[in-house]
Amino acid sequence: MDGKRIRIGFLGLLGCFLLVVVRLFFWQVVNSAELKERASDQHFSTLDIPSCRGRVFSSDGMVMATNQEKYLVYGLMDKLKSNPGKIARKLAPVILSEDPYLEMTIEEATKSGVKVEKPKEERLEDLEDYIEKRLKLEDLSWVMIWPSVDKKTKKEIEKMEIAGIGFEVIEERYYPEASTSAHVLGFVGKDVAGEAKGYFGIEGYYNRELTGRDGKLIEEKDALGRPILIGSYLKQKPTDGADLYLTIDAGVQKILEENLKDGVEEFDAKGGVILVMEPTGRVVGMYGLPVYSLWHWQKFESDLYKNPGVAKVYEPGSIMKPLVMAAAINEKKVKPETKCLDCDGPRYIGGFKIETFDQNYYPGSTMTEVLIHSDNTGMVWVGETLGAEKMYKYFDKYGFGELTGIEVQEEEEGSLRDLSDWREIDVATSSFGQGVAVTPIQILTAFGTIANDGYLYRPYMVEKIKDEERQILKDPERKERVLKGSTSQVIKEMMVKVCEESPLDFPRRRYKILDKFKIAAKSGTAQIPVEGKYTKDRTIASVIGFFPADEPKYLVLVSLFEPKTDIWGANTAGPVFFETVSDLVKYFGISP
Repeated sequence: MDGKRIRIGFLGLLGCFLLVVVRLFFWQVVNSAELKERASDQHFSTLDIPSCRGRVFSSDGMVMATNQEKYLVYGLMDKLKSNPGKIARKLAPVILSEDPYLEMTIEEATKSGVKVEKPKEERLEDLEDYIEKRLKLEDLSWVMIWPSVDKKTKKEIEKMEIAGIGFEVIEERYYPEASTSAHVLGFVGKDVAGEAKGYFGIEGYYNRELTGRDGKLIEEKDALGRPILIGSYLKQKPTDGADLYLTIDAGVQKILEENLKDGVEEFDAKGGVILVMEPTGRVVGMYGLPVYSLWHWQKFESDLYKNPGVAKVYEPGSIMKPLVMAAAINEKKVKPETKCLDCDGPRYIGGFKIETFDQNYYPGSTMTEVLIHSDNTGMVWVGETLGAEKMYKYFDKYGFGELTGIEVQEEEEGSLRDLSDWREIDVATSSFGQGVAVTPIQILTAFGTIANDGYLYRPYMVEKIKDEERQILKDPERKERVLKGSTSQVIKEMMVKVCEESPLDFPRRRYKILDKFKIAAKSGTAQIPVEGKYTKDRTIASVIGFFPADEPKYLVLVSLFEPKTDIWGANTAGPVFFETVSDLVKYFGISP
């Protein structure tokens, strides 16, 4: 009996010993990292040192994006003496006064793309309720009342002398130009973790480069949490984000903004876009409408955030004709003096009727005259002469149906169906710019092949990235030669004649700039497909070209979306194009 008790006691002691061993193993091996971290937290205090997001500069030295101090408004619950409702009624009007769209009606807001769903009085009531509820939260010593106010609002609140209301300095993105370059820049918002992140435009594309690395301050502390003067101390310096230097010229942006706004208003268009680019792909200006304010981007509908210069997909219309003609000349299928053999009336292809825009026909027209008259039937003959495979090959080389690679987060690739899906009617309509969908940057980049001896360049908007350790310079990137130099020269001369001789496009008497410069340009009016059918009263009106034609310095594209007072590209986009060219000549001091 005694031996049995001894064995039971021994086994009990052995079990306890094993439990202790297992527990020690768990603490010292399995859970050692967590315990070390807890010990470190008790023994050391860690403070994050925030870094600064990189700045963005224009090519002419203007600051386009930087950082500024704002203030988070908070309440210390144990010090708040007034009742929550009274405090809310004091704070709400002052905070809401920062909203520039406060007095805007819902009808005005809808037209401008601003998200205003309630009148001023209701919004004030909602904000009062929100603040009051925040101040009634229980079991909290500190509560955030409003995430961000400016210095003026902070001073107004301080004047109220409300006990328990305090401010914490925060850093927010600041855009001096507000909306002039909104589509180029994008904005900084918060990700799902509450961290700052760039969205759209340059901010989105270069978010990693612009984002800095926060530093840390680690101090040894005593049992009461006070720093030990002779204890361990470690400071890790924050690394600020890289600065970006754009190819965009702030002065050019102002020119584009003014001219496009005037054009959209004059011709009652839904919107539009202007792009200005050097033949080597260096984009110096890009502006689109409708636009949003970078200071208050949250107030606008999200579909306005995308840059129409790179994300608007549309059928280009007749501005495609010089590119198709260039392909046919490059393949030695036609010459400028070649006469059209099937231009004496409408064409019937695959059950479809193809006409000229004004039902006038020019039998025996030369290829130059086909461009001058913007003759659809003439271009159909050119497309048939070139052939589907060759046309598709050049569309592919021009970069249609794929991203150009420009540094904007939301770029679209357009639409170019596989050659196997092309029918006879597709060859016909593609020859005059219908049935193929492109973006403005794609069509302008393709036109660069005409302006610079046939070479295709990648468009770009950032030419220098500079941080604390290094500096990266970006040079023009030549991709491939699409056209022969001789072809490029021939098409230039044909497009100059369009400007000088076309009664439809740009008669010399309308634009004085044509008396001083040779300008190569072509207008286009693309019908917009609705439910599979083209409508005559809804168009995209465009003009594309470059100047001076002999030694091109700048390519310019103007597109107006659905102008109402006049649907034709020459009559609507034309005045905006030539006004812009005239302004650029003066701005850059270009001699005739």
